[in-house]
Amino acid sequence: MPRTTAVDPLMSLPGYALVRASSIAIAQLKKMMTAIALRPVDASVLLFIQANPGITQSSIGRMLDIARPNMVTLTAGLLKRGLVARSDLDGRSHGIVLTPAGQSLAQRAFRIMKEHEVLLLGQVPAVHRRAFLFSLQALMPKAETTRPARARRRAS
Repeated sequence: MPRTTAVDPLMSLPGYALVRASSIAIAQLKKMMTAIALRPVDASVLLFIQANPGITQSSIGRMLDIARPNMVTLTAGLLKRGLVARSDLDGRSHGIVLTPAGQSLAQRAFRIMKEHEVLLLGQVPAVHRRAFLFSLQALMPKAETTRPARARRRAS
């Protein structure tokens, strides 16, 4: 008798399951972000700039693991849309800051991201949510640059 549904033989592999879950979650977030004409990566960059005014393009690229050529293109697009501006740091380096339009859009993007997170975590039983988040965080590097700005300030 033929099967009516296919079996995914890789779902027992944690890395594979994580990538599949991530792909689905990002696709959902991407769809939600179309309401404000941003991609998730654009929103992430705006939020990093909001949290770190004057941050350099290369620092953002390192923190978000975006290759330099891609970061150049991404920043150029945000500049062209009037969402960010360059600011002089030391005469030879430029930081990036949000414009008022960028600030407004970053806030809207964050609200959408929070809404997405509620939907995402709603799929995880409440009793497992804390362990779920702890497990995800355990898979991430503990480098200084990956901690939130408030945590870095406290550590200094």
